[in-house]
Amino acid sequence: MNARFDPASASPSTERTARKILDAAKACFEHQGIEKTSMVDIATQAGYSRPIVYKHFANKDEVVDAVCIREMLAVQAVLDRHIPADLPFAERLTEVILRAVLLARDNPYLQRFSEDGTAWARSQNYSGRVHRWFADRWQAYLARAQNSGMIAEDVDIERIVGWIALAQSFLLRESDRAPMDEDEMRAFLRRFLIAPLLA
Repeated sequence: MNARFDPASASPSTERTARKILDAAKACFEHQGIEKTSMVDIATQAGYSRPIVYKHFANKDEVVDAVCIREMLAVQAVLDRHIPADLPFAERLTEVILRAVLLARDNPYLQRFSEDGTAWARSQNYSGRVHRWFADRWQAYLARAQNSGMIAEDVDIERIVGWIALAQSFLLRESDRAPMDEDEMRAFLRRFLIAPLLA
């Protein structure tokens, strides 16, 4: 979102309007696809004029990213509730990555997001809003693991975040072309992502 809408300092009315816009955008994206949805479609679905939508979001990319982050927050909440915190590090890391992919696969918006080449490419850009949100969630957790000796000292945390994003992208986007069951995905993650990180 742009400087015009800051969730931390938004009034309840502004926050309600932004939420309604994002709900409308999500519905449009799920129904029409991201590429075919316009800001006019979003405004119409939300019941607002285009200027109201642009007052909160500078362009469609901001809306797409905001909906994506909101959906990823929902996935994160489910993971926090269902993945035991007391699992050994390697097992917990594997399960969090795997379960996030499975939840994203079942989320119509995140499926549309992964199918849209432009939105997906923007999300993989290290300076992009979605990737920065993703990285912020992972870096502290991984740094603690590295400081505790669970991750090798010579592995760069930011690179690990990129590898996790790539692994999740691969599993999410390739699931239709070369489907793997949960056990195969878990084995893939353990062998090619988790094992090389461990100290």
